[in-house]
This record gives sequence, C-alpha cells and structure tokens, in this order.
Amino acid sequence: MKILRGVLIALVVLIGLFVLGGFLLPQQSSFTRSIVISRPQAEVFQVLNGFAEFNEWSPWHDLDPNAAYSYEGPASGVGAMMAWSSEDPSVGKGSQRITQVDAPNRVDVELAFEGQNPALSWYELSANGNATEVTWGFSTDFGSNPINRYFGLLIEDFVGADYERGLQQLKQYAESK
Repeated sequence: MKILRGVLIALVVLIGLFVLGGFLLPQQSSFTRSIVISRPQAEVFQVLNGFAEFNEWSPWHDLDPNAAYSYEGPASGVGAMMAWSSEDPSVGKGSQRITQVDAPNRVDVELAFEGQNPALSWYELSANGNATEVTWGFSTDFGSNPINRYFGLLIEDFVGADYERGLQQLKQYAESK
C-alpha cells in the first residue's frame, strides 16, 4: 500500500511539474525561411498577393488531390480568402485571408485551422538586383494552454521544412512564368 501511495504521489508531482513547466514556456512561437527568386519584385508580389496561384506552388496541395477549395472576396489584396476542406487529417479544414498589404513589399495572411487559434503568416519581398528575396514567416500565439506551449517548441520542426519546400516550389513556378 505504501508503494502504491508513493507511486501516486510521484505521478501527481510529475504531472504538476509538467503543467507548471508549460506555463514557463513562451506563449508565442515564430520562424521564417527565405529564398532568392530570379524575377522582378512586382512579378513575385503578384503571385503572393492573392490565392489564384497558391496551389501552383503550395507545399501542401499534393497531400490531398481531392481536397475542396473555395475562394471569397476580391481576387487579390486585403480580403482575398481561400478555404480548404479535406477528409485527410494531415490537411483538415481551414482558411487563409489576406489582412494587410504593403505593395510590393509585404503581404500578411491570417491562417485559421479548424480547432486552433488563428495564426499569422507573411511574405516580405525585397529587390535584390534583378531578383527578389522572399521571406515567408509564421507566428502563432498558444495562449495560456501549457500543453500547446510545448507544441510551440516543436512547430518550427513540424512546419519549417514545408516552408522551405514551398519557397523552392514558388521559385520554380515564378521563374518558369
């Protein structure tokens, strides 16, 4: 009986430390990836300032060829929106909407994944001779949920490679136009 009680106390202490540790972790997580594309800034900006061409270079489009997409609002600029729905849990349901534009330098996008807090993604563009440096960023706030804060430690590992692949595909797509 003493052993069982000791095990239960140790388990409660470990769970408490795990939860307390989660509250000590950062509430927000962000990362960026960059690439140089051999196209003028205005051309690359046109690709990123709407969603009509998003699936031409998206690192996630091929995960489910049967995913359904819908578009709302203007074709480009603030208010342009793309939503997706898939039975594949790795794709799921969500939407992205352009919230702010500083042409031809930056596009901010709000990402809404089903069951999660909204996140922010952005593209920063800068002229680099006859080329354009594109930085694709991601930021999210995990709020006061200590379990989600642990996830925040891993989000760059989970999504960073997708951003790198997406930028490579964007480069290929933009340079082939």
